[in-house]
Amino acid sequence: MGRNDLYLLLLQLIYDDLGAYVEKHIPQEAVAMLTSKGRIHPLINQRRSNHEFMVSTVLVAEAIEEISSRGDSAVAIFHSHPSRPAKPSGADKRMMEEAEGTVFAIWGTDRVACFVWEDSGVKEIAEVAHG
Repeated sequence: MGRNDLYLLLLQLIYDDLGAYVEKHIPQEAVAMLTSKGRIHPLINQRRSNHEFMVSTVLVAEAIEEISSRGDSAVAIFHSHPSRPAKPSGADKRMMEEAEGTVFAIWGTDRVACFVWEDSGVKEIAEVAHG
């Protein structure tokens, strides 16, 4: 099973939980880390915005440490687009480029999808359509 298949399986396994997490944060963008054991580790959107998110590097480092202390590992940064499709915005692309190789999962109005920055651009690696 390849990387893309693993992310597709992860999205399918936690789809309902991701949907509930997103609903809880509407109208703002929800933010979390997804773990290898299929957990959603909540993060705070410090922008408190419905069209962008920000989490400090300190909070990200603390989250990774907490996840690791449970014998788990962070495998993706997750956020929602409450009123837009699951397509990386300009800000998302800049973050992805800075964190090259990190998987970003986006819940949009049309689907949930995983993306990664590779070879100087965004590459989609998995998706699950809504409905």
